[in-house]
Amino acid sequence: MADLQKIFPRTGDTQTVYLKNVVTNPNIEIGGYTMYNDFVSDPAEFERNNVLYHYPINHDKLKIGKFCSIACGAKFLFNSANHTMASLSTYPFPLFFEEWGLEKKSVTKAYIFQFCLCGKLFMPMFMTLLVLLFSIPLVNLKLNLLLPVVMRNILLRAVFCFSICFLVFYVCYFLWYIP
Repeated sequence: MADLQKIFPRTGDTQTVYLKNVVTNPNIEIGGYTMYNDFVSDPAEFERNNVLYHYPINHDKLKIGKFCSIACGAKFLFNSANHTMASLSTYPFPLFFEEWGLEKKSVTKAYIFQFCLCGKLFMPMFMTLLVLLFSIPLVNLKLNLLLPVVMRNILLRAVFCFSICFLVFYVCYFLWYIP
């Protein structure tokens, strides 16, 4: 039976390690006999070189099973590597809560607020309303020339109903997620 306490599984080979015996971070769980080979840098530096953006504030965990083989250069990216694309800037303002005089628990609230007000909901709604505001009256004028009198301004009525529904859904979503 193989020795589970060994760092190097093969005599004379310093490029391959049993990861369980070199990883010290409690948020990284490695199964027995999982090995990592690194011919570029020290394989004992796996945590520093291969587990990226793994910050304690997020409470992320990396779990690697038993008998896995990880190749040189394999990288594990965590949530902090993702910057929000839902706002005007990708700069992570909420992460620097101390700089802005906020409490730590405000970080999540700030991201939710940013998501709802500035990002994924606001911008599509705003752009849709702009398109409707400028293009629909022109299209409606052309349609009025072709349609019978009873159906005149049907496009304006449909767009008005759509806009009201969209606004109601937006407001409901906004009220639901902002504490």
